Amino acid sequence: MSPARHHYLGIDESDLDREVYRIFSLQRLLELLRSERNTLVRPSLWDDPFENYVLSAVERLKSDERFSIGFKDKLYGQCWTLDRDSDAMWRIYSPDRQGVRVRSTIRRLLESLLDTSKSYPELSCFIGKVSYLPQYKLVQMLNDAGGSGSGILDPSGRGQARTLLVKREEFSHEKEIRLIHFSHEDDYSSEIYQYPINPTKLIDEVAFDPRLSEEMVDLFSDFFYGLGFSKRQVRQSPLYKLPDLEVKLRGV
Repeated sequence: MSPARHHYLGIDESDLDREVYRIFSLQRLLELLRSERNTLVRPSLWDDPFENYVLSAVERLKSDERFSIGFKDKLYGQCWTLDRDSDAMWRIYSPDRQGVRVRSTIRRLLESLLDTSKSYPELSCFIGKVSYLPQYKLVQMLNDAGGSGSGILDPSGRGQARTLLVKREEFSHEKEIRLIHFSHEDDYSSEIYQYPINPTKLIDEVAFDPRLSEEMVDLFSDFFYGLGFSKRQVRQSPLYKLPDLEVKLRGV
């Protein structure tokens, strides 16, 4: 495996420049733009209780001694989607109808993390596609987690990162891509991991919630222009806009 491919999990070479999307609250996006820092969080902060299920489990050695995975709090992730426009995603992640969707690519996301990684980037920076499985298969994987194939003790870091790339099949509509950081700093204990970015280099489109009023779209658009985004980069999702239709009546 080439050094570059080492960082991609379940992603084909042909998909590296595929577009990915993330819906933020407007406030969260403004924080990202003003601070010029991207934020990953511990999976324990995600809603689904099966997230990070392997590393959260208590393991049992052959000697019957029980232990927990000590580095589970060193993993951080951020969720993106391959789905450009989805009614479900807007309703889940923009409940106040004032969310914004940003666009990047798989390659640019990973490179933004690699460019700022201070220690062991080959062991700490990954991006991967989520697999969606029935709950019984997730439980089976949990029961088998102590086996040699579990990847928990993988020295490359890929096995640990892969534990964040499985989810229950009920969430398959999310079509997730996850950016993952595995911290190797002994004194790092925060629930979030932030790193510096160039927002206009990482993000190539900002799209407002399709339910946002035209007045608010115009107001926020002017604000984003002032931050350096061009007019072609700022738009409103057309999900609920009706096309212009012309019906021709026969014989009239």
